Amino acid sequence: MSGLTRSEAVLALHVTYPSINFFLNEGLLKSKRAMNPKSRQFINSIPQGSINQFLSKYDTLGLMSKRYRRAAGPFGCHLEAKGICPLEVPKGISWIYVKAGLAAQLHKIGLEIPQDIKRQ
Repeated sequence: MSGLTRSEAVLALHVTYPSINFFLNEGLLKSKRAMNPKSRQFINSIPQGSINQFLSKYDTLGLMSKRYRRAAGPFGCHLEAKGICPLEVPKGISWIYVKAGLAAQLHKIGLEIPQDIKRQ
């Protein structure tokens, strides 16, 4: 099967399942119909290209908290307190940030990617 299931996309983006549905409904992610090789049923899969395109424009709080080794909730509040605000999303949807200028803002508040992650 080409592409990722919604569950696999949740793990890849470190977001909640309702967030994936929201991203699909808003057009931030694209899906295509594919056949599951095991059950032979049709499912909607998310192409890897769509995930890559999403990650080129946006960063999720889950991925950032993993990258900087911080708990997501307090880290998101810390970023907001420093003036780095996520996009407006409904309650229950994972926070996403526009990547344009995000690295400079994070650097300005003293956040650096740990050395062992930079090497990978």
